[in-house]
Amino acid sequence: MTATVRLAVPSDAEAMARVHVASWQFAYRGMLDDELLDGLNWRDRRKFWTRILRRPTIPESANYVIEDDGRIVGFASVGPCRDEDRSDATQWELYGL
Repeated sequence: MTATVRLAVPSDAEAMARVHVASWQFAYRGMLDDELLDGLNWRDRRKFWTRILRRPTIPESANYVIEDDGRIVGFASVGPCRDEDRSDATQWELYGL
C-alpha cells in the first residue's frame, strides 16, 4: 500500500461518508447496539461532510483524506482544541480519524 495524504475537497464527501460509516460499523460492533450501527447511512454522513468541506463549522479546522491508488481509505479531521481550559492557539484537537 502506497498511501498519500492530501487536504479534502467537497468532491470527497461521498467517499469520506462511506469510510466514516463503515469504520463505525466495524469498530463499534459489539460495543454499540447493532440496530444503531446498521441504521447508519452514508448518505446522511455525505450531507455532513459536504457541509463541513464547503464551509467548516469550526474556523481554522482542516480535513485530510488518505488515498491508496486513488481510492479514499481514511480521513482525519483536526482543529483548535474545544476544551475551555485549553483553548489557546497552541492547543489542537483530533476531531475524527
